[in-house]
Amino acid sequence: MVFSSLPFICVFLPMVVGLYFALPKAANNLVLVVASYAFYGWGDPVALLLLLMPSVAVNFQFGRFIDRAKGAFRHNLIATVIALNLLVLIVFKYSDFILANVNFLLDKVSAFPFSPST
Repeated sequence: MVFSSLPFICVFLPMVVGLYFALPKAANNLVLVVASYAFYGWGDPVALLLLLMPSVAVNFQFGRFIDRAKGAFRHNLIATVIALNLLVLIVFKYSDFILANVNFLLDKVSAFPFSPST
C-alpha cells in the first residue's frame, strides 16, 4: 500500500482518522502506532518483524534513558541515538547503492593486468 493508492485514501486513512477522533485522547498514540504497524506490515511483513518492531522498542528505551539523563550526557546520548538510527537507515536503504559503487570501483581497479606468480 502506498500513500497515493485508493485503498489507502478511501479505506485505511478514513478508518485511522475516525478511530483517532472516536476513541479517548489517551488512546491516540496507540491508534497511530497500530496504524503505522499495519501500514508498513502491508508492504513488507518481514521488515516489520525484523526491523521496525525492534527499532521502535530500542528507540522507546533510549527515549526513557534520554528523559532521565542530564547535561552533557543527555546531549551525547541524543547524538548517539541519532547516529544509530542513521546507521540503520543507511544499512537497509542504501546498502545496495553503496555495494554497487564499491563493486564498480573494485572492478575498475582489477581491470589492470594481473599475473599471479605460480
